[in-house]
Amino acid sequence: MRSSLIEPYRGMKFFIGNSEKDRNWQPVFAEHMASYSFEELTGPDAKAQCDFILYIIDPGMQGISTIIQAVNDSNLHAAKTLFCTLIDAANGEFSAHQKKSLNATGKMIVRNGGQWFTSLDDLVAFVFKPGIQMSVEI
Repeated sequence: MRSSLIEPYRGMKFFIGNSEKDRNWQPVFAEHMASYSFEELTGPDAKAQCDFILYIIDPGMQGISTIIQAVNDSNLHAAKTLFCTLIDAANGEFSAHQKKSLNATGKMIVRNGGQWFTSLDDLVAFVFKPGIQMSVEI
């Protein structure tokens, strides 16, 4: 594999790490992504084939398995891992303790080589910025 520039606004491929029950944010995400071409990959090879592994955390999420997977993927697939915490989501609020834990988790993901965002606007701007460099097979 070698590094290559990906044209901006092309069909990005995402693996969404959240479980189906932890996708309260999906309508808002779809609205933010409406102007862009993207595809959600599923299946056993999805993480290997995607451009990004995406985790979006909002107050409606149940349990911690998604957060554990995000940290694990930031170790295994650092350049592909995107972690977004929606602190100001419409579907509830995080407690002060949860906010502190999410900040620590976001910092850990960054130390591991992943990216951390606190808004969908920032996430979308990063993913679709012109000249983003990814490792792709050519």
